[in-house]
Amino acid sequence: MLRSTFFSGVFLTLGVRALNLAKDPSCGTMSSDTAVDVNAGIDLSKITTVVAFGDGYTSIDIADGGDSASAPEQSGTDPKAGGRFTNGRVWVEYFASNISATLKDYAVPKTVVSNDLYAKADLSDTRDFLTQSSLFMAQKGRPESDSTLVVLYEGMEDFQRAEVDLADAADNVVFQILKLTSSPFFGKNFLIVDSYGRGNTSDAGEAWKTEIWKGARTAYNTEDISLAFVDMGGLITSMVSSPADFGFENVGPCTVSEDTIEGQCSNPNTTVFYIDNYPSTATHSLMSEYALKVLNDCVI
Repeated sequence: MLRSTFFSGVFLTLGVRALNLAKDPSCGTMSSDTAVDVNAGIDLSKITTVVAFGDGYTSIDIADGGDSASAPEQSGTDPKAGGRFTNGRVWVEYFASNISATLKDYAVPKTVVSNDLYAKADLSDTRDFLTQSSLFMAQKGRPESDSTLVVLYEGMEDFQRAEVDLADAADNVVFQILKLTSSPFFGKNFLIVDSYGRGNTSDAGEAWKTEIWKGARTAYNTEDISLAFVDMGGLITSMVSSPADFGFENVGPCTVSEDTIEGQCSNPNTTVFYIDNYPSTATHSLMSEYALKVLNDCVI
């Protein structure tokens, strides 16, 4: 028996159990030496634009901040809804919709923080995070910084490749934050999201997360910015460990490959992952709900 359930702004056809956010944020303070869920100063009621950088977890397949994204619907046998690595909307679309903000998305699937860190010329796309943020900074008609939330969701591809020192990648992210706080944009509001291992953890990954956290905390202490950190990895780890607690039937993936829906499971929204290593749109909606909960409940 199937039923339709409404959450995070859309109806999704689910299995017999409704999805629920079975994990609360681990709220902390800016004085913590390790990454915590926290919101230091971001007032969502004042945010009218969300600028998003990242990889396939955040990409809506336009990468230029424009408004020409395809509808989040599947076509033919392609599992990627409107080019997204999922079967519907991604988390940042739900997030922006929930706060009634315009989304300007620059994320590109399967990209790393900085191509310059890699000796091999085997990167699938040249539009790394540094390129994404540079494109935004170079564009005319940028949104007002006071009412813009800059989202950075990086590191998963670097972690998966395991080819470079993640501390170097983290330093690049922090440096770009500082650039985004400077001319010509003078960014004021930054949301850092992390799930480096997509449900897996390691000492190297935790060191990456700590490096990002400490660098961002330094920027918060020295620059006139508001900062939030969302440990999305903790949520995904919980989903992978106990999918039934969230209303999922299994971890997945649902598809047999990223190229076709042929042979996929009967109900994608009952799996944590739709395409291998990429969340279903149902999971994305819970991710958005978690991020919003951090921004609302972990205020200091």
